[in-house]
Amino acid sequence: MRNILVLLILGISLSVNAQTDYSKLSEREIVSCACRAYGGASIQGKDPLEELTKFVLKLKGYPEDYKPWEKIVIDFLNEYGEILICSKADTTALFDNEQFYKRAVSQINFEIFYDLLTDDEYPVELNMVQIRNGKPETLLDFIKLRIDKGVTPEFEKKLNSLISDLRELGAKYAYELKN
Repeated sequence: MRNILVLLILGISLSVNAQTDYSKLSEREIVSCACRAYGGASIQGKDPLEELTKFVLKLKGYPEDYKPWEKIVIDFLNEYGEILICSKADTTALFDNEQFYKRAVSQINFEIFYDLLTDDEYPVELNMVQIRNGKPETLLDFIKLRIDKGVTPEFEKKLNSLISDLRELGAKYAYELKN
């Protein structure tokens, strides 16, 4: 019953977003819409990156079929990265408040890392620090903590592969960043 209620609320919020005048949104509303577009898509059986792209293009005043959309989306992610924290209310109550890329990992939506963030032409900031439990935490720290908490061997292999790929893109652990 709880899952049906969450899906109903999510469906209503996403249909409202389709009618939103994005030019009047606050920063927090923009972040919330981005998190719902990406996170809600997988729940609805849609492509998360495609839904995020539609939202960002509309927000920035571009048509849905604009090319090169990658630069627009990466610029958005870089611009809002530090404050792009997805709350429990943005998708489902299953996840804690998490930075956008961490939410993608929590929802096992790795496509954004491989389909968008690996483009050398458009560099992306992957080292946003979120203070969790009183400690600085980057995306790599978050993934490592997931592994340390215990996951299946198959999922651990995927997460370790993701860590390796993100390291190639310049991602670091919090202890590696200069204060």
